[in-house]
Amino acid sequence: MNRMCAFCGSKVNVYRKKTSSLLNIFLSGLTALFCHLIFWDQFDARVFLFWVVFLMLGEIFVQIRWRLSIVCRTCGFDPVIYLKNSREAVEKVKIQLERRRTLPQYALAPPLRLPKISKARLTEIESKIVKIDLKKTKSRLALRI
Repeated sequence: MNRMCAFCGSKVNVYRKKTSSLLNIFLSGLTALFCHLIFWDQFDARVFLFWVVFLMLGEIFVQIRWRLSIVCRTCGFDPVIYLKNSREAVEKVKIQLERRRTLPQYALAPPLRLPKISKARLTEIESKIVKIDLKKTKSRLALRI
C-alpha cells in the first residue's frame, strides 16, 4: 500500500498486514505436520511443538517486515519512534539528512520537499516541548513520592 511520509511527503510502500492471519496459522500448521512426518514416520503430539515454533517464527517475520516498511527511505522518518519519543525520531531524521548531504550517491537525487518553519514558530514549538517535558517530570516525581 502506498502512503505519503508525514515528514517529507515522499511515497512509502507499507505492508498492510501487521500480524499473522488465519492463512498464516493454517500454513504453519501444515508445515509443522510436513516437517514432523519427515523426521518421524507417524503422527505424534510433538507436531504441536513444531506448530508453535513455526507460529512464532511467522509472527516475528510479519512484524519485522511491517516495522521495516513504515520507515521512510528518503528522510528516515519513523512514525512508531515518533509516537514513543519525538526527540529520538528527530535525531534519526537528522542523521539520515546528514548522510544524504555527504554521500555521493544522493548528489543527483531529486531534492526533498522538507517543511519550512519560521523562527517564531520554532521558538513556539520549543517552548511547548519544554512545557510538556516539565509536566512529564512533575508527574513522574509525583508518582515516586
